[in-house]
Amino acid sequence: MAKVENLTQKILDDAKQRADEILREHEEKRRQVIDRKNRELEEELNRIGRSAENEAARSRERVLSNARLTTRNEELTIRQEKMDEAFQKAKEKLSDMPNAEFKTFVENTLKKLGDAGAQAILVPENRKQALGDKVAGIPVETDPGSADGFSIRSERVFLNYRFDSLVDSMREEMEQDIRASLFEKEA
Repeated sequence: MAKVENLTQKILDDAKQRADEILREHEEKRRQVIDRKNRELEEELNRIGRSAENEAARSRERVLSNARLTTRNEELTIRQEKMDEAFQKAKEKLSDMPNAEFKTFVENTLKKLGDAGAQAILVPENRKQALGDKVAGIPVETDPGSADGFSIRSERVFLNYRFDSLVDSMREEMEQDIRASLFEKEA
């Protein structure tokens, strides 16, 4: 009987040892699975974090870019308003030109044109008195449709020297120089 008890005890000891071994193996596998899942989770969290950082950087750059664009557009609008104001002041200065200077301007313009076959010089009513009845032998007439400057009428041509038209026609040529002059301090 002692042999049977010894054999039973040996079987129980072996079974217990094998059970402990299986538990250790399962515990080791469980720990490895948990470690692997933790690493995967950490990698996923890092990937999500990098993605969020990249998206935040892109969003930040878009916001900054939009702010720069808005600022630039506002600055261009302000500069355009200043340009418009400068040209408007030029028109006003020309319109406010003293009569003696106006007469000189008309005479010099006629000299530059030479014999263009002018039949009449058309001026606003408020400038007729400054020029008299004739300038360089050409009759002076009032033009009710003109607020400033003058026009020359001949048989085939109508030359417009109205200040609004003169300034507007020269604007494109002059804008670059005026822009440089107005905004040189800001550059």
